[in-house]
Amino acid sequence: MLVIVTRPRDQAGTWLDELQALGWPARSLPLIEIGPPTDVGPLRQAWARLGDYALVMFVSANAVRGLFDAAATASTPEPPAWPSTARAASTGPGTTAALRAAGVAAGRIVEPAADAASFDSEALWQRLQGEDWSGRRVLVVRGDGGREWLAERLRERGATVDFVAAYRRLAPQPDAAGRALLAQALAQPRDAVWLFSSSEALGHLRTLAPQAGWSGARAIATHPRIAEAARQFGFGVVESAAPAPNAVAAVLARMAADTIGAPVTETPQTPSAAPAEPRVAPAATATPSRWTFALALLFTLLLAAALMLAWNTQQRVKTLEAELVKRQQDSGVQATEARTLAQQAETAARESAAKMTLLEARVDETSIQRSQLEDLIQSLSRSRDENVLADIDTSVRVAMRQAAITGSAEPLLSTLKQADDRLARYNQPRLERVRRAVVQDMDRVRGAGVTDINGLTIRLDEVIRQIDELPLQSNPERRARPAAAPAAAKAASAPGSAAAAGWREWIQHDWQGLLDRVWQEVRGLVRVTRIDHPDAMLIAPDQVYFLRENLKLRLLNARLALLSRQFDTAQSDLRAAQAALERYFDHDSRRVTAAIELLRQAQAQARQVNVPQPDATLAALAAASAGR
Repeated sequence: MLVIVTRPRDQAGTWLDELQALGWPARSLPLIEIGPPTDVGPLRQAWARLGDYALVMFVSANAVRGLFDAAATASTPEPPAWPSTARAASTGPGTTAALRAAGVAAGRIVEPAADAASFDSEALWQRLQGEDWSGRRVLVVRGDGGREWLAERLRERGATVDFVAAYRRLAPQPDAAGRALLAQALAQPRDAVWLFSSSEALGHLRTLAPQAGWSGARAIATHPRIAEAARQFGFGVVESAAPAPNAVAAVLARMAADTIGAPVTETPQTPSAAPAEPRVAPAATATPSRWTFALALLFTLLLAAALMLAWNTQQRVKTLEAELVKRQQDSGVQATEARTLAQQAETAARESAAKMTLLEARVDETSIQRSQLEDLIQSLSRSRDENVLADIDTSVRVAMRQAAITGSAEPLLSTLKQADDRLARYNQPRLERVRRAVVQDMDRVRGAGVTDINGLTIRLDEVIRQIDELPLQSNPERRARPAAAPAAAKAASAPGSAAAAGWREWIQHDWQGLLDRVWQEVRGLVRVTRIDHPDAMLIAPDQVYFLRENLKLRLLNARLALLSRQFDTAQSDLRAAQAALERYFDHDSRRVTAAIELLRQAQAQARQVNVPQPDATLAALAAASAGR
């Protein structure tokens, strides 16, 4: 029975030697090639940052060789050395052996237990799951792609996982010997056992022999996932074994025993030298005894029975293999049908959910339409009087809100007047009580005094316009001095009198007028005024501008406060403006006095006045609607 090893070419040599040493003929047919990555830069960068990782996980021996080869080809002349702060994780004995050969100490290597059911990420996780991985970094060295099961478990525990590709998996290019071996295995499938260590090898095998049938072929896989892939590929007999030559040899022995129907040892023994014939007497050799003949006959019968039993067992095995293949095919068909039925059920469920959503939307729409229809029927069933009462109630409440917002009684008064006119047109005895309540509320609203906001703002605008023209106490306006009538008369008649009385009298009168004018000018140089606030007299000329502008701002703030119905703020600003006028401006000026009087009037009228509520009307409407 020939064993076909499908491992890469550089890894198949060890397996061939060990299997042949165990007595099993083995040949190599690489179904996968291992090549270097397209770019070794990430590998070298990962090696430079290796000390930053708490764990470096290698998926295979190829990953170990890829990383260490990239580190060895770097620019540094020193050989690569494993950092003392990082641990190396291995998925099996082969990877562990590669790490030790690369120089990683055995104490820094984490690997699955020796008695693990399989050597994979799940077995490695059994060793790692007891540690705290929060905030720790892990590097996974693998080929171009692969499983991320272990990385997902580490991320769930809070670790940060990075990946780096150390090699590429390539399609094989078999030579003439490899093609001949493949043709031999296809021609005699029962005489060969395929040894698979990768699921990708099955895909490459299909590429090399796309039309071949594999129901009569046998295979051994080094992992349960690879074994399942081989069964789906079509191999008639598939066994699982640990990735070790001894374990594979044990499975081969079992398969050989099942084939011939007789127990065999795990390792075929080489034929030993024939035992030396015992020396017998010449008489015994000449005439064999009848016991010897009987033993020979018995041995012949037993041999025939054994051959018959072996042939029968072989037939039964073939029948069982055919039945298993048939059942496997039936199972595949049933699985396909089940998937189809599941997809159909899922599609039907989606359609049902969509229909239910549509029905719920229609039910909601129907409910809304029903409520609208009920409201319409109720509105149609109301009498004319009820509609009138409902309209008046609504309009009065809206007018109340407008009056509360604007502070004016005009909206409420206008609404009550319209309601009175409407009730007068209907002239219903039932509504007479409501009309009396409306008239009563109209009188109350008319009698309430309301602040004239427009008049107050006009007055404030007038004062603001006059601010720049009002005289200050430090610079009062000049008052016209009365002219000296007698002096003017004398000055007017001076030429005549001078001509009549002579030049002496003219000089005397002219000198007297000159003295009077000089005296008037001297009196204008000094002014005596009573000022209660000295700081009003000491204000600098360059501060007069800011005084007037600040007073304007006070008045503008008061105007805005009146428009926004903030009467307390308006009162405060008006008092401050009035105090500034009385403190810094000339009280003898009529314009100043008029401005102060305007501010006093505005301050007296800027009061909050609440518009009376039409309680009587609302009560009468409620009583009439209730039928009382």
